Amino acid sequence: MDIQDKVLDKSRELWDEFMKIPQSQMHPDDTNDFRHHLHALQNIMYAQKYLKKKQVVFEIKGSDLNNIINTTIDRSHLM
Repeated sequence: MDIQDKVLDKSRELWDEFMKIPQSQMHPDDTNDFRHHLHALQNIMYAQKYLKKKQVVFEIKGSDLNNIINTTIDRSHLM
C-alpha cells in the first residue's frame, strides 16, 4: 500500500467520522462543503497514483500538425 492509498483510507475514515456529527450542530451547507473539499483531496491522490503508474508522452510533429489543421478546418466560407 502506497502513501496515496493510506491518505485515501484516512479520507474515508474522516468522512465516516464527519457524518457522526448531528445535523443540528451543522450549518446547512457544511456537508456539501465538506464533501466538495474531501473530493478535491481524493482527486489529488488519485491523480498522483495514476501519474506514478503511467507516464504519458505525446509527440506531435510539425507535418502531422499541419495535416490535422488542413483537414479539420472548414475553409469553405473563405471562398
